[in-house]
Amino acid sequence: LSQSFVSAPDVLLDGKKQQWVLAGTGRLYVTADQKTIEQQAFYGFKDPLDVPASKTTPATTPPALTKAQLLDTTGVQVFKNNDVLKGGAAYSIGSTPISKFSELVNQVDTVYKGWYNNFQALGAGSPSERNVSASTHVSNLILYTSYDPGAQDSCDAGTSYLNVRHFNTGTAAPFAPVGSTNITQSNTANMSFERVTLGPGLYSAPVIHRGSGGITVITQGSTGAIGGDGVLLEAVSAGRQSWRQIFDF
Repeated sequence: LSQSFVSAPDVLLDGKKQQWVLAGTGRLYVTADQKTIEQQAFYGFKDPLDVPASKTTPATTPPALTKAQLLDTTGVQVFKNNDVLKGGAAYSIGSTPISKFSELVNQVDTVYKGWYNNFQALGAGSPSERNVSASTHVSNLILYTSYDPGAQDSCDAGTSYLNVRHFNTGTAAPFAPVGSTNITQSNTANMSFERVTLGPGLYSAPVIHRGSGGITVITQGSTGAIGGDGVLLEAVSAGRQSWRQIFDF
């Protein structure tokens, strides 16, 4: 990839005991970085290193992943009734129609090695959005801030966003953890938001405060502002969900 990874990656283990690595690209070290217009993205991919069950046999180094093995989920819209569209129209991956969120998850699970989601990049005169701080996860969500530096050669402080996306797809989640809008609907169901605006300036990596029924995500901007955004978590049944939990498999 011709993109810079400068923030620490996040790792998580999914329900199938598959380890995921999640990280974004972009840099903001020197003044010249503020003006860069190259496309940046956030990536989620399954760790290809398969640790032998014996834990004693050395693991074989896997071949490197390529971007072609990852699904581009940029612009995919997810609705509260689990419908999936892209740009307000029917969505398909190759010749496979994708109308439900579960079908999208299945494609990533069975066909692809992961996903990527492009940040906004408008081209000449408009520096590209990027991720320059660490991400974190809670439940089935990956949380990270992104920063749009604003117009080149101006006093614009730029704008930061809090992204709250499903780790399996890089898209919004059907249960709308940061809200939804009735401006865009599918079969009368609102579209889930995939991010919210934090405000002007560069914001820090998200810090999670757990509360009853959800979490509060704390961030701080370069202007001194402190954000506290509520995030809903997906409802789960109480009690043990699997015999695997008994043995911590």
